[in-house]
Amino acid sequence: MKILMVAPLVAAQLFAFTFLGEGFALGQANVRKIEFAKLSEYVNDFGSRRDGERLVVAGVPSFDNMEFQKRYNMYTLKGEQSSTDVGETFYTSPAMAKLLLIHLGTLTESFRITCTLIQFVSSQDVYRSPFATKIEGIDDNGKVVWTISGPPPTRLKRPE
Repeated sequence: MKILMVAPLVAAQLFAFTFLGEGFALGQANVRKIEFAKLSEYVNDFGSRRDGERLVVAGVPSFDNMEFQKRYNMYTLKGEQSSTDVGETFYTSPAMAKLLLIHLGTLTESFRITCTLIQFVSSQDVYRSPFATKIEGIDDNGKVVWTISGPPPTRLKRPE
């Protein structure tokens, strides 16, 4: 009798681990891979994107600055030549920013960022931006030199 009760529990845990673990968003079997140079165009194609969509963005220029956005309780990640394009502005959690602080200024050529698209809504506008959940520092030989991970966004839609 105990075996019959445990089997569905084990099956549910295997399903959750296999399909709901890292790299799986609801309704999205594969994480989309994209180059940073095409990120803004991809994110700004509003009708084709959805909140919660997961991306791995390669070739993100190294940044050295974070700015706290108090009204969202999130940080924005900014490079030296910061773009104001919301499609290229990465947001992240305070926990992730704290981990990233250790690695800012290290000799990384670029970053590979795993992110989730979140939406900002105001009375005048609606736009999406990537929310970083994993950042990998890539050296000039293309090798990962460090990796940090943080929590997913608490909400996919935020009032502006």
